[in-house]
Formats: sequence, structure tokens, C-alpha cells
Amino acid sequence: MKRIVPLENALDETIFGAKAVGLGQAIRDGLPVPPGVALCGSIVEDVASGEASAIKEVVKRVGSLGGRSGGRSSAGDEGGGAGWF
Repeated sequence: MKRIVPLENALDETIFGAKAVGLGQAIRDGLPVPPGVALCGSIVEDVASGEASAIKEVVKRVGSLGGRSGGRSSAGDEGGGAGWF
């Protein structure tokens, strides 16, 4: 399982959270959504704990989006602790 996927490839709410999957569905439906990536809960936890390789992986993927970015992390009871940028 990939821990970071483009939003349009976020299909499983239990892995990526409802908000990321909803944004991915909006993209698949042709709605104008800025480019982004979905993070699974385990990589969010690894980043939060300071794991250097996870931080490097997220920075690389978010940096490839270009321009400014924002983030949203769901609470565990909202979206499985996953997030999106």
C-alpha cells in the first residue's frame, strides 16, 4: 500500500480519511479541485513522531505540487488519522 497518493487516487476512507476521498471523488467527477496528495494515517504518525524518512517523503511529494500548499489532518474519529495537502 502506498502511504501517499494523488488525491484522485484516494479511494479508501479507512486508509486516507473521508475528506481526502471526498476531494478525490470531486476530482474524478471533473470538479475544479487544486492538486493535492492524500496521506495515510501511518505516515502522519511517523511525521508527527519526527521520523526523518517520513518527513523527507512528505516534503518531496508536497513540493512536487508546486506553489503554495495547505494541509488538513483528520482526527482519529473523523477520518482515520489521515490527512491531505
